[in-house]
Amino acid sequence: MLKITVDTPILPKNIFSLHDQNFYDIIIQVTGSQGIVDLLKAQGINNISAFLLTSDIFEILTWNADEFIDLQKRCSIELRNNTFMIRPGLKANVEYLRELFKKKNEEYAKELKH
Repeated sequence: MLKITVDTPILPKNIFSLHDQNFYDIIIQVTGSQGIVDLLKAQGINNISAFLLTSDIFEILTWNADEFIDLQKRCSIELRNNTFMIRPGLKANVEYLRELFKKKNEEYAKELKH
């Protein structure tokens, strides 16, 4: 797996206290993806802790529920065999966010120890 540079200074110092629209604004700022915000909102993931504690952000796209059909269409590509594949860029952005938030969490934990 490619090791990427994670630029934690792009996050505000109060990232751990942000929730709802303030949190989603950071997601848009970092990724430029409304699709990720829609995916998070649909699951009630409205802060960094909920994001980090959700093991599979994309699991909701596999649920057989009419409520998520539109979300699935926006976040996935329908293949010829009628299955869906998560858009690669969306998946990459979520992976980057996870790494960014984990690193910021580690930095914050070190600050608290000192």
